[in-house]
Amino acid sequence: MRSHHRHNKILTISDGNGMLLSKQEDIVKEAVGFYVELFRDSKPKLTQEECEFISQCIDKGLDSQQQVALCVPVQEEEIRKTLFSMAEHKAPGPDGFLVEFFKENWNVVGVDFMKAVREFFVTCFMPKTVNATSLSLIPKKQCTTTMRDYRSIACCNVLYKCITKIMATRLKRCLSSVISGNQSAFMEGRLLSDNVLLMQEMVCNYHVPGGVKRCAIKIDLMKAYDSVKWEFL
Repeated sequence: MRSHHRHNKILTISDGNGMLLSKQEDIVKEAVGFYVELFRDSKPKLTQEECEFISQCIDKGLDSQQQVALCVPVQEEEIRKTLFSMAEHKAPGPDGFLVEFFKENWNVVGVDFMKAVREFFVTCFMPKTVNATSLSLIPKKQCTTTMRDYRSIACCNVLYKCITKIMATRLKRCLSSVISGNQSAFMEGRLLSDNVLLMQEMVCNYHVPGGVKRCAIKIDLMKAYDSVKWEFL
């Protein structure tokens, strides 16, 4: 346990200029600065013409039945099933409560919990304390020298996770009709390994001399989900 604790503790870190930082306040400042720069959108905003052009390129959408199904009021049984389907033994959020607490004490807190969830879907208002998140940095490898060697994990409150899972479960039913077939991951019935196998077939015998000239390009998609343009979404 002590060895695991030492491995996860950040004692030193190198900044962007290669300078080694050992003071706790300097490490904190470097971590904050790294993620502020990573999540910053430095590109100019989209013009009205660009927005209209992008809209014309999107030829898929939800039909009327799917739209109605997404907007059906959230019922108490849906909330209860969602909570009890959530995985246990997970790190708690800022409020310190685990999923196990709500499951074991459902007869006491269940009514208030369901009221809080339904209140959000009715008013679209979420208090900042519910949306609060604890960020933890997990080492990606044995020897960590820079902030890029750490993976950020968001520990959210159970109430917040229940709300997001309800929305995700509803969206899951209609994703296949709006996401192209060449997107092979993150969808039921599609496997990321299919792309790996396809790539292995394509590059087979690339090293053999002769024949048609060819090349392969490896693209780094690190943090692709954090560098998207939120205005576009």
